[in-house]
Amino acid sequence: FVYEKDLPSIKEGQVIHFTLTNSPGKEYDARIFSIGTAFTDDSKSVPVHAEVQGEKSGLIEGMNVTAIISIGTRTALAIPTEAIVTNAGKDYIFIQTDKKAPAHEHEEEAEHKVEDHQDEREAATVNFERVQIVSGATDLGFTEIQPVTELPHDAKIIVKGAFFVLAKMTNTGGHEH
Repeated sequence: FVYEKDLPSIKEGQVIHFTLTNSPGKEYDARIFSIGTAFTDDSKSVPVHAEVQGEKSGLIEGMNVTAIISIGTRTALAIPTEAIVTNAGKDYIFIQTDKKAPAHEHEEEAEHKVEDHQDEREAATVNFERVQIVSGATDLGFTEIQPVTELPHDAKIIVKGAFFVLAKMTNTGGHEH
């Protein structure tokens, strides 16, 4: 079944990638050959019929499936959704950069004798730059992004831990000495 809001994107001949709802380990492909002409009950959905391509073992007509319908081809920059953070209503990603972070001073800095360990700290320091993006479509754990400013061609996007980088950058996380 396809919901009313998705109907304009569905056409005969499109490919459906699906798994059985109760057995998500095996993937199948099918091609749409018929789209219903009436809504079913109160669900505001229309039945879509497709012919399974390739291996059909284990399939019985009427089984529930979890499906993704390929609605077209286009190329977009997409990253793991967990790499995107939201702050003050805007979406951001973090890229690794060679730029130095602004100095962060503590009132009790003299007591910690930071000067003795300065060289060790600089060698182990990794700096990040926050880049504003516009998020697009999300699918299978990836989200399409459009950076507001151009990314360097060799940008290293922080995929895991972006939330913690944001917390550290905005001082909302824990504070270490």
